[in-house]
Amino acid sequence: MDNILGLLFSKLGMLLGLIAVMAVSYAFFQSNKTSTAMSDLAQVSQGIQTLYGGNQFTSLNNTVVTNGKLAPTDMTTGTGVLVNPWNGSVTMMVNPANASQFQATETNVPPDGCAKLAQGMTYASVMINGTAITLPADPGQVTTACAASNPATMVLAFGH
Repeated sequence: MDNILGLLFSKLGMLLGLIAVMAVSYAFFQSNKTSTAMSDLAQVSQGIQTLYGGNQFTSLNNTVVTNGKLAPTDMTTGTGVLVNPWNGSVTMMVNPANASQFQATETNVPPDGCAKLAQGMTYASVMINGTAITLPADPGQVTTACAASNPATMVLAFGH
């Protein structure tokens, strides 16, 4: 009987260890996705600003971004569609309220990625799930807006 209990506890210990490794791996990959999203957005933003110089962004769209090779390869699908690490769409366009700014709309962003993206980027304005965030962004306001819809939709505006 002792051998059976010993074997049972041994297998249970291995199972718990495997679950712990999976949990840590999941947390690492989620954090890595946020870092990738921030890096991708910074790279495409810099490329757009360089391409347009001091000009207004009136002609900016995803086709300009993909044809100009302004987005990193992991952000572009084979069909020229822009995506984020969470398989959400990314739409680049002129800011309708201010042609000297452009905006990136990110969809399918999980709440934790949303909060980190909003707090980790430099932008002219941000709207999360339809809520305009007052700058400088307050972490409480950001996390509340990010949690309002899971996954979140973010609109980040950038300028010269």
